[in-house]
Amino acid sequence: MSKDGLKKINKFTSNSLEDTLIFGKDISKSLPDRGIIFLKGDLGSGKTTLAKSIINALTKTPFYLITSPTFTYVHTYNGPKTIHHFDCYRIKTSAEFIELGLSDYLDSLCLIEWPENINRLISQPHLTITLRYKASGKREITYE
Repeated sequence: MSKDGLKKINKFTSNSLEDTLIFGKDISKSLPDRGIIFLKGDLGSGKTTLAKSIINALTKTPFYLITSPTFTYVHTYNGPKTIHHFDCYRIKTSAEFIELGLSDYLDSLCLIEWPENINRLISQPHLTITLRYKASGKREITYE
């Protein structure tokens, strides 16, 4: 929050896959050991690509070993930092998230794709990163 009480919103334009990967690496430098990062955007907007970049930077896990947790809901990566990568696309309610035991992970560093499905659970402050398609394959990335 800024001093006047409004959320500070930052924007970045990604012109390529490489730009998105660089953005992920750069933003990972400012992430705490514990916290929640929401990754929002349409299907195919680059959420998983951004997550891979952040996970690689924080854990040194090779890109080819970082996969979307679409069917398992969460993958955990250990390294210099531990990070939990969630995909909540198939989760329909916060209650389902809790029933699956996934809320147990929320006291560490978490990247959550499709947080709209569980955001009522998250009361602590969090970083929201939104990816939007723009003309010619570009993406606007906003974060607050």
